[in-house]
Amino acid sequence: MTIELLASQRNIGCDFHATWGRIVLTIEVKQEHGVFVSYWFASKAGQQGDVAVFFELRLPLITPVNGWGDEEEKRLLVECSGLFAPFIKPLLEQYEHTPLGLIAGERLSHEVRTVQAIAHLRLHTSLQHFGDNSKNLNLFTAHQYQLVKSFGLGTVIETLSKFGNVEKSTITRRVTRARDAGLIEKSFKTRRPRSQEGKPDEQA
Repeated sequence: MTIELLASQRNIGCDFHATWGRIVLTIEVKQEHGVFVSYWFASKAGQQGDVAVFFELRLPLITPVNGWGDEEEKRLLVECSGLFAPFIKPLLEQYEHTPLGLIAGERLSHEVRTVQAIAHLRLHTSLQHFGDNSKNLNLFTAHQYQLVKSFGLGTVIETLSKFGNVEKSTITRRVTRARDAGLIEKSFKTRRPRSQEGKPDEQA
């Protein structure tokens, strides 16, 4: 796995990302209390197209805070890449097969979690982990729903609408059909409590 600085961060929604087999890893870096802090999110696609977050970790970094420019990005990339092999990779290998995964990060804002969910949606879609929506749109929708829900978001309809650039009413109809087909559980259990920020979807 090679951690990369995104050429256009706005297109994905995170600072750094990497893919490894059926795993997508994103890293969000924040300035907190005068230091850089990294938030690591990993989601994995199953063989049937089901995708969910199984790993979340918060790690302070030692790169000095001198603004946020090209040089800082390069230093942060080097530091995050250096953390991967000795620390992150063994944890991913240990927890990717466990039912509960590793969720050890502090609660991020609803806005940041939404951005991360959309980043994982885009990366898994680009890797065709959700399957082919032209063959089974209900199943495709259910898998995307599951991923967003695993981020602890109650605004699944809104998030999928923003990601797909389609009306919320369209997403609601797709989710309803997927639920009626038994592809989405009435009460989908996540590894974390639902975010209390944002207005929850009525049917999420």
